Formats: sequence, structure tokens, C-alpha cells
Amino acid sequence: MDITIVISNYTPKSRLLSCVDHALAQDSGAGEYEVILPLHGEITEPELERLRERAATGPLRLLAAEHGNRARALNDAVQNAASEQLVFLESHVHAPPDLVGHLRELLRSPDVAAVQGAYAAPASTNVAWETETVLATRSRDRRRARGLPPDEFNLHSAGFRRDAVLAAGSFDERVPDIAEAPLLWRIQASGARIVSLDAPAVDHANYVDFRLYAGTLRRRGHEVGVLWRLDPGMASELFPSAAVQRHGALIRRAHGPLRLVYEAQLSSTLLILRASQALGLRRVLLPVASAMASAAIRLGFLDGYRAR
Repeated sequence: MDITIVISNYTPKSRLLSCVDHALAQDSGAGEYEVILPLHGEITEPELERLRERAATGPLRLLAAEHGNRARALNDAVQNAASEQLVFLESHVHAPPDLVGHLRELLRSPDVAAVQGAYAAPASTNVAWETETVLATRSRDRRRARGLPPDEFNLHSAGFRRDAVLAAGSFDERVPDIAEAPLLWRIQASGARIVSLDAPAVDHANYVDFRLYAGTLRRRGHEVGVLWRLDPGMASELFPSAAVQRHGALIRRAHGPLRLVYEAQLSSTLLILRASQALGLRRVLLPVASAMASAAIRLGFLDGYRAR
């Protein structure tokens, strides 16, 4: 087997089946390949039945996963992969047919441990979709300016050598939604080489509802808070925050009042966004959406960071 494609069922946005179909339609550059889907995350019974039909007739393997921990499901896939070269795709992307061939070519180099692939959301008339693209681009640019990996290294499109994953302790099950960030941090700390693939990009589905987008940001913020609580040394490099470094004890003590402030900010910004959408006030959408994203992340962070 030349390469294994692993589907991470993360916020599928009704694309799980089509994501699998795109993964199954790779061109000859991929060589002999398999697709593994550990059964975790949101999967309906009709989707599961369709997946079983595909697994019965093609190179798709479904792995039982009786747990909700995304990182543990991905680690199961790594352990069960038939290849030493791994490609990861998240369930809300469509991979072009030549993607895996390009990733395979890079992973053939013995000094390349991981590859960050590119992703892009196509143009849309939905303002939440378009706003997410702008905010993600701003976040990526800020992180690059600070010498940090773009988007905390995501699995929208990524490649790994399996020995590098195992040597680095695999995906971090303590923070399953951002499990790839600690993994990459450990790989980098080992001195292994991580490269970027700028094209071809996968087709990425954004949110079409600000409330759903805020929910995802809040969950990610929660796991950043957990990581800061459990491993502040790693967290301070992956998600640096001078406020947390200087005032961590105070933030934990003031959790209740701070939470009320960010809850109010999140609720009010979501109301303003809904009203702005209804009235067509596009000028105010971006600054309000930015404030909404900050409130959602901070609210999640507070809950993850507080002492237990």
C-alpha cells in the first residue's frame, strides 16, 4: 500500500459522504491507496448505511469507534493504517484528484515528517461564509507575522510519516479538537522537517450561520484553555498570551465575572450580526463578527482554563 487517507469527521457540514467520495477518486499519482474513516463525530444512520455500501465495494475501511474523542479515533486510524505515509482530510473538504499524489511525493523524502496542505473556501453570497474566510485569513497572517504555524496546523489537508506521528506521541487525546497542534509542536521540537504544500488546495466549506461558527470557536477556545492549564510551557508557544502568563491566577479567581462579561458580549454581537444580515448592513458585519469571535474564544478559554 503506497498511502493511507484518513478522514477526520470534524464539523462535517453535510459533506461527509462527498468528502469520502473525493478521497476515493484520487488519480494515478496516489498509487495504491486506502481510505480509513474511524466512525466518530456526527454521522446519521442514512450516512452510515451509504458508507457501508462504499466500504463493501471499494478501498474504504470503516473503523469502529465507540468513543467521542476525535484524537483517539485518529490514533486508532494511525495504528490500523496499511501504509507508512498518511494523508488527513477533514470531513467538510473536497480534495482535488491530484492532491494525494502531491502529498505522497513530498512524504517520500525521508527527512520530511509532515506536510501542511492548502485549503480555500470558494466565493459565496452568504455573509457568514464570507466573513469566516476573512477572519481566518487575518488570523493566519497574524500568526505568520509572529512566527507561528498558520491556523495551528490543521487537518483540512495534511500529510504525515507514520513513524514521526508515533515518535511524537500521536494526536493529543487531552485536547481532541486541536490535537494536531501539540503533535506538530512535538515533531518540531524533535528537529524533524515540516513543509508546506501551497497547491492544489482542498475545497473548504465554511459556516453559513454565525451561531454555529461561534460554537466551534468556543470549543476550540475551551481546548486552548485546557492546554494552558495542563501544559503551560507548550501552550505558551502554540497559543502565546501575555495576559495568561502574567495574570493566570487572577484569571482563574475572576472566572465568574469574566464569564458573564464574555457571555453578554457573545450574545449581543450575535444579535447585532443577525440584525445586520437582515438589514443588509455589510459595513458593520466584519468588526462585529471579529468581536463575536474574540468573545467566543475567550469564553471557551475561561471554562477550559479554570482550576478543577
